[in-house]
Amino acid sequence: MEHNSTVLLNLFNDILDLSALEAGSLELSYHPVRLKDICLQLYELHVKSVKPEVRLVLDEVDSQLCIQGDWERISQVLVNLITNAIKFTSVGEIHFGFQKKADMVQFYISDTGKGIPAERVATIFQRFGKIDDFVQGTGLGLTICRMLVEKMGGRIWVRSKQGKGTVFYFTLPMAK
Repeated sequence: MEHNSTVLLNLFNDILDLSALEAGSLELSYHPVRLKDICLQLYELHVKSVKPEVRLVLDEVDSQLCIQGDWERISQVLVNLITNAIKFTSVGEIHFGFQKKADMVQFYISDTGKGIPAERVATIFQRFGKIDDFVQGTGLGLTICRMLVEKMGGRIWVRSKQGKGTVFYFTLPMAK
């Protein structure tokens, strides 16, 4: 019962976020954000939810790198991508982190999961763009990630090989 309530709450929140993003009414709250702090928090939050044969790894990152950003929305994008990696990875590793690239920060979430079929990669960021209808989820998470990243001045993309794994990347500007 509690599981169903959580699923329903997540769907409701996704629909609210999507509606606010589409209406242009979602306000971002920019403050200095030390990116390693977000990553450490998310590592602690998710390290125990991976399957026993999977290792979650926060790669070596610049512990001092800060940007002007919205902590909650950056976290929301990372949580969505990490939970997707956890959902689709039954053995191996999930790595995540970030690095400075010119005037941008590039984040990545890499997994050794089942990968995304080539014909689905093009539609993965569209509404209800699920890769597996039998796996829990609304099909709105990656759409919201795309819209949030774009609203924050970045872009998001994916590289995947079916049966080998997937890497999601997104960028955010160093200064707003």
